Amino acid sequence: MNRLKLIVGTLVVTTFLWNCSNDNGSVDVDDDTSTNSDAVSDMIAQVSSSAAMVSWLQADSETSWTVEYGESGFTPGDGTSGTDASSLGRLGASRISGLSPSTTYDIYVTVDGSSESARTSFTTLDDGASVFSISNFEDDCTNDVEGSLDTMSSYSESIEGTTRTITINSVPNHLVGTFPTDLDRRIGNPNTISVQDDTYTVTTEPSLAGTTTSGQGMVNGILFSGVAIEVYTAERFTGFTGEVNQMWTRTTLQSVDDLGLDWNNAHVQPTGQYHYHGIPNAYGEELGVENSDAMIKIGYAADGFPIYYLYYDDGTGNLMEAEASYEFRTGDRGGDGITGPSGSYDGEYFEDYEYVEGSGDLDACNGRTGPTPEAPDGEYYYVVTKDFPSFPLCFSGTPDASFQNGPGGGGPPPQ
Repeated sequence: MNRLKLIVGTLVVTTFLWNCSNDNGSVDVDDDTSTNSDAVSDMIAQVSSSAAMVSWLQADSETSWTVEYGESGFTPGDGTSGTDASSLGRLGASRISGLSPSTTYDIYVTVDGSSESARTSFTTLDDGASVFSISNFEDDCTNDVEGSLDTMSSYSESIEGTTRTITINSVPNHLVGTFPTDLDRRIGNPNTISVQDDTYTVTTEPSLAGTTTSGQGMVNGILFSGVAIEVYTAERFTGFTGEVNQMWTRTTLQSVDDLGLDWNNAHVQPTGQYHYHGIPNAYGEELGVENSDAMIKIGYAADGFPIYYLYYDDGTGNLMEAEASYEFRTGDRGGDGITGPSGSYDGEYFEDYEYVEGSGDLDACNGRTGPTPEAPDGEYYYVVTKDFPSFPLCFSGTPDASFQNGPGGGGPPPQ
C-alpha cells in the first residue's frame, strides 16, 4: 500500500468555485457517507473515464486528512493514497487520476490524528465519454455588478493613425454569477470582482499573417462589454502524488475540475479581473443576438480582427450558426496517471483536441472570411461558438504585445 498524508493548505489548489448551476456535477456517487459521519459530510465526485475530483465538507475545523481509495469492496489499508488535495473554507478536495473506465471505486477520508473517517463510492464514465461542458444555466446569474460596485461598465477606444487604443475596467455590462460564493460547497475561486484599469492597442488595418500565433499566455481579445477574453488557463495535469506535467493544460470547458464558470463561462482572477473563457451567454442575451437578423460584432481580437457572436453570413444573406472545426484526437493519451494523464482523449485538456479542416465552418483560429455588416464585400473575422474552443485559440494575424500576459503585458497571468 502506498500511503501518503495530505497536509491540506500546503498544496496548490487547482480547482475553482462552482457558480451558476452546472449540470455536469456529481456522477454516480453513493450519497451515504458511512463509517463515521462526524469526520466529513456531503462527499461528492466529478468524474471522467480516468479521473475524479472528490470533495467533502468539514465536520468541524479539520484542515488535513488521509485519503485512501480502491476498487469497490477493497479493505481499508490495502488501497492507494496520494492525490493532490487542499482545503478552502469548509471544503476539502482530492484529485484521483489513472482510474479505469466504467469502474466503481470506494474512497475513505480520515481526519489526520484521529480514527474518524468517512466513505463514499463513485463510478467512472465509459471509455471515451466526453467531459466537454459549456454552462447553460442562468438561474444563479442574477448579480448586477455595476450596481454592487456603484460603477458603470466601461469600454472606450480612440484611434490615432492605424492604432486603436482600448481601455476597459472589466466591470461587465450584464448579469454575472456570485463571486465569491456564499455557499459552502465552492472551492478555489474566492475572488471578488473589482474595478480594473487595463489598456490594449490593436491595429485598425489587420492583415493575415503567413503563420498563426498561439493565444496561450495572452489575453485573446476585448469585448464591448468591458471584459477581456482569456481562453487558456494556468491549470496543468497534477498526478496523485503531486507531479505536475506542464505539457497538459486543462480547459475550463469540462466537467471534471469545475473551474467556477458562471453562465457567461467566466470567472475572476486573484486580481479581481472578471474574464471570459467561453461564450458569454448573458451578454448575448443582452444584445438580443438570437432575435437579430444581422451579424453582431462584439469586440476585437488581439490581432485587430473583429469578433462576431455565434452567427455568420453564408454569402447569400442567410445567418448560420457557426460550428468550430475541432474534434477529439483518436486513441489513448498514453500516460500513467502519475506523470501524465491516462485514458482516452475526452475534452479535459486542450491537448485532447485537434483541428480537422472542413469538419466545421471555421478555421483553426475560429475564423473565416466573408461578408459582414461593416464589410459587405468580405473581410476576415472570428466567431464565438457554443462548441470547443468557443473563442479563438490562435491568431490569424499578428497579435499586439499589449495583450501578452505578465510583465509588460496588458493583463494578469491566466487562471
